[in-house]
Amino acid sequence: MSISVASARSRWTEKQQKDPLFAAIDGSNCPDLPQEAKSSHSLLLDRGLFRIALAWPPINVQPEFRIEVLRDPTGCNKGQTISVYRRPRIAANLKHVVAGPTGMSFMADSREASLRAQAINAAMIHEEAPAPTPEQLRQIIDFETQIYVAQSSDIRGGLLDEKAGPGSLGPENLSAAASGLPAAFSFDVWKKRTSEGVQSEFRASVARGSEVFFARCASCHKTGTTRWMDIGTTNIDSSPDFPLFRVTCESSRRVVYTQDPGRALISGKCADVGSIVVPQLRGLAARAPYFSNGSAMTLRDVVEFYEKRFGIRCTEQEKQDLVNFLSAL
Repeated sequence: MSISVASARSRWTEKQQKDPLFAAIDGSNCPDLPQEAKSSHSLLLDRGLFRIALAWPPINVQPEFRIEVLRDPTGCNKGQTISVYRRPRIAANLKHVVAGPTGMSFMADSREASLRAQAINAAMIHEEAPAPTPEQLRQIIDFETQIYVAQSSDIRGGLLDEKAGPGSLGPENLSAAASGLPAAFSFDVWKKRTSEGVQSEFRASVARGSEVFFARCASCHKTGTTRWMDIGTTNIDSSPDFPLFRVTCESSRRVVYTQDPGRALISGKCADVGSIVVPQLRGLAARAPYFSNGSAMTLRDVVEFYEKRFGIRCTEQEKQDLVNFLSAL
């Protein structure tokens, strides 16, 4: 219930710009570009990113900072609009996400107050269609809140939902803590190696990786997490393909260079510059690339980013175990 670069490229090969996925409003780098050109959709085709256009300054918000456009390769940052480019969130397990403490964690910048508001804006802005009727909204929300996702098998590890296996509780229970991992979700059963071979070795690696994750990563990716935070992915000038903004805080004179101010574009607060809502972890193996800007092409890239960013020292074995664990969610 999300999209990968591979699936986007496949759809371009089949229908090109005629596929609704590549609509000018958000499926291209900028609506002003020639939509029949593949290069006009490069951020979607290469990184799985959609354009998010936000009014600046936000309505009824007095920003604490000044924002300047230093680089605009897409040509879409002009006037009273800021365009940023983000990966779509997984459209599943939403029943549990909206039940969290903030009830607003299903958008990268937490800009929508409810699934109802999100559905209305998605129809009117992204689909460029009339607002859904009350009955259509009811049907949309009923549909969205009954979808649950959790990986059920791995080509090396076999079935995760086999009897007494880590996924035997079923997708609804396994997805109950959509931002993190429920306490009942455990790979302890895979610690015991009952045979030799690829499957047994992989399962043992996943079990070790789960221990590394819960010891070093679970403070952010824990049950009920719905907050936003700046982990540094948006404030690194990783590609000239992205716009680059200079944010200057009015009171502290702090200056931040960022490709996406994140939550700050909604709140206007300097403390929120670069902050993105913690995403779900389900089905990671099927939806590369990773991070809100698609800057990590593989799960190994994700692990190595965290290692460098937060000084998490891991052995080569621990890194591979962590990658294997993340690939089996």
